[in-house]
Amino acid sequence: MLDWNDLRLAHALFETKSLVRAAKKLRVHQTTAGRRLDALESALGVPLFVRTSRGLVPTRAGERVATLVAPLAEGLFRLEREPLEPTDEARGVVRVAATEVTALHLLEHVMPRLARVAPKIVLEVVTGNLAADVLRGEVDIAVRLVRPESRELLAKRIGGLVYGLYASRSYLTRCPKAAPMPPYAGHRVVVPVRELDGGPEATYLKEHAREAEVAFRANSMVALARAGELGVGLVVLPRALAATFPGLEEVTRLGRVATRPVYLVARKEDLRVLRVRTAFDVVARELGAYVERYG
Repeated sequence: MLDWNDLRLAHALFETKSLVRAAKKLRVHQTTAGRRLDALESALGVPLFVRTSRGLVPTRAGERVATLVAPLAEGLFRLEREPLEPTDEARGVVRVAATEVTALHLLEHVMPRLARVAPKIVLEVVTGNLAADVLRGEVDIAVRLVRPESRELLAKRIGGLVYGLYASRSYLTRCPKAAPMPPYAGHRVVVPVRELDGGPEATYLKEHAREAEVAFRANSMVALARAGELGVGLVVLPRALAATFPGLEEVTRLGRVATRPVYLVARKEDLRVLRVRTAFDVVARELGAYVERYG
């Protein structure tokens, strides 16, 4: 007899194309996920995935299994998260995808209000710079900087990020003769890399700080902000983020150079669920107010 946990793994592997990400999605250890895949392939007598440099690629048998399992996995996913009894009170887990920066704002500005409005809702924040999939039900709500195109999704614009150039007082004191202006000759900068390389922060530095010396790189906005606060160099940040680092001083506002809309995204179907709709409304109002304060 096939084990349902093994089938769920096959479904997760088909979606993520990665044993590590599938294990993370199912909240099991990677070695456990590997054993489940081996057990399922042994039970079926055929390989379901081929390992390549691009990740796991499903075989024809794997695609067939994924097609058959998908509706069952979706049903079980909803059964685990939806209350079986009707209720007039918003309760249950609501998963929100956000970057680590936005997660800090959710904790500070959204949670107090949500605790008052709907104390039975548990907010589960999924952090990372890579987007979790709202359409596939990996999360209920997502904070996005790009408007999604799917008609199944509602994307509400809750504000716009405005950026600034920042440095610590200690850094500015050390560089009194070098005016912090493009092309920033004589200055040191901290630079976003990897998945952050295409963002407004990195783009501005590439275009306007060609004569600056790179002092630090990171794919974490929090790490970049902290580096700036410690005096490592100049840093470009959303003003809403920089406000949480008291050791940073705004050198110049880059509003005309780099702005970015912020969207709150959820499946239209999911917004009919009370807990999702309640959380969506609170996040939109509180996070939107914070973003606009620094716009």
